[in-house]
Amino acid sequence: MSDIAVPFPGILRTLKIAVMIGAPNDGSNYWSISVATAAKSVTLFTTAALAAGGWRTKTVTNLVVPITEAADIIMYLYATKVGSPGALYWSGPAVLLE
Repeated sequence: MSDIAVPFPGILRTLKIAVMIGAPNDGSNYWSISVATAAKSVTLFTTAALAAGGWRTKTVTNLVVPITEAADIIMYLYATKVGSPGALYWSGPAVLLE
């Protein structure tokens, strides 16, 4: 788990995170990454479609997540193994607020 501070109020529209996954990383062995604030779920995505062995950017767009209270300003990233994927490294994330 890691966390980032987000200014408020605003609407979260886009989240980008750079990830590197060691082999294997495929439809049976991947990471499930959930993003949440203390008050609400933001998004969930997997690394299943990303190639292993290099840095890749995962972009989640079309979000409509209100950031309206103090409980929303810290976002948490949780990574869960599905199968036996390679090691996961991440950088970021970057967020776009309106």
